[in-house]
Amino acid sequence: MSKKWERQYQFYHSLFPDIPTITSPELVQKYRDLFFVDDGAESDMSEECFITANNCEDCCSLILIDVRSQPERSVSCIPSAISLEQYESGIKAGTIPLNANIITYCTVGYRSGVEARRLCDRYDHVPGKICSLDGIVAYTHAANAKHLVSGHSGQETNRVHTFGSMWGHVGNDYQATSFGIGTLMYRNLEVMGRTVAIFLSRCFMCKEC
Repeated sequence: MSKKWERQYQFYHSLFPDIPTITSPELVQKYRDLFFVDDGAESDMSEECFITANNCEDCCSLILIDVRSQPERSVSCIPSAISLEQYESGIKAGTIPLNANIITYCTVGYRSGVEARRLCDRYDHVPGKICSLDGIVAYTHAANAKHLVSGHSGQETNRVHTFGSMWGHVGNDYQATSFGIGTLMYRNLEVMGRTVAIFLSRCFMCKEC
């Protein structure tokens, strides 16, 4: 029988059938493929690349985007992740390679699906190159995954900021924190607003066609 965190991400990902899903174990393997040399030894630069992927040429083939809010990202994020704002400003500045594969993630997959769909609509280079991760909660359960790092210091941390306590089923090595009721209500309205805006934008584009 699947665990609660598995059922949660499977439900939210089912809402975005047009956005492929990648699981955390698959992401871990992708990182291993990037940073392990042919003889099985880990590259000397792997640790640095995990922390500052945007400075590593190899990492440019895989861009991990944390679409969560700044308060969530400041507590912890998956190593090498950049924010949605950093990605879009990088596109404008021409510092983000357009042929890179993109992975979005949030707590369990709803916001990452919303933003992946928005990026597909906004940028011609994104469709076919983007997928949504099962979430940072699922990542904490993945074997051999690099430890989460603080969004402030880049140092390893066992704290995870989930969207709400009902999605706080993190791995045993981690401790979950979440928004209070008032902030959660505000953040929910914010997410709903972005979802509606994307829906209306799609409706407008369909009418134009």
